[in-house]
This record gives sequence, structure tokens and C-alpha cells, in this order.
Amino acid sequence: MPGLELVLVEGNSKERIGSQKYVSVHDRHIYAIALTETGAVSYIRNAGLASKHVQVEAVQLKARMVPVLGTVDKSTLRRTEEWLSASGSALRSLTAWLSDGGRQADAAAALHTALALYPGDINLVKTGVEPQLHALYQSLAAAESAFAHRDRAAAMRDAIRGFDDFMSFRGLSM
Repeated sequence: MPGLELVLVEGNSKERIGSQKYVSVHDRHIYAIALTETGAVSYIRNAGLASKHVQVEAVQLKARMVPVLGTVDKSTLRRTEEWLSASGSALRSLTAWLSDGGRQADAAAALHTALALYPGDINLVKTGVEPQLHALYQSLAAAESAFAHRDRAAAMRDAIRGFDDFMSFRGLSM
């Protein structure tokens, strides 16, 4: 699994804050993700959230190996690793566009590449971690659809879910 660095914008209470929607992830209310604290603060300001209602938390996860079935062939493993790397890049590019002032064209290209590299359901089953991998694919596909429709709020929710899918491989959650 590739390493991840992101910043969460989380609600301090269980109540909804204004008109902003959050993603409920393991009993946490995540309003947004960013790549930098500056991006998170910018999101908070642009969304009209009061800083007293949210907290900013930096998350850093190092790259690590994920155990897979010993019967998976090297070609499938290589394709899955390439797809996971592209998926992480797509989520980071999308997040950069949503929160950190990144380029829209970069996000579009990264999402397209990640979806094109998807190894397929049959190959994912061979790894033994198909449910987590398929959940990540679904989050990416939903994010790409939201991005294509310029629905920033839905793209943010899907990116949050995608990062949570990545974290599930580590036995962690947001």
C-alpha cells in the first residue's frame, strides 16, 4: 500500500454544523480532507464553518505491505499494485483540486488513469482482499462521476470514503 498524508476537517460535535454535510466514518463527522493544513483552513473559511466547531487533524501513514493469498500470480499482484498507486495519486489529485488549489486537469487525468488501470473483479478475488479493493474502486468511480458533473460536495464525500478505504487495509479508520 502506498503511503498517505492528509489533513482531516472533523466536526467537534455530533450535531450538524450549518448547511455543511459531513461523511460519517466510524462515528466521526468528517467534513473535508486536504493535503495541507493551509488547504484545510481554506476549506473551513470557504465553507463558512466556524473554527470552534471543527478540528484539523494531520494523518500520516507510511507505505506498507499488505498480506495477500499465496496463490496470487505475479502479474495480478503487479497490476493490483500499479492500480493502488494510481488510486492513491487520483485521490491526492482530487483532494488537491477540492481543497488545496490544485489543477482540475490533473485531477481529471489521475482519476481517468486510476479507473483505466483497475485490474478487474476476477483478479481482485485472487488477492484475498477483494472486498476492500472493490470498495476503493467504487469510491473512485463515484468520485470520478461527481467530478465529471462538477459536484464538489459529492466528490469530497467520495474522496473521504476512498481515503477511508485505503486506511481499512491497515486496520485503521479515519
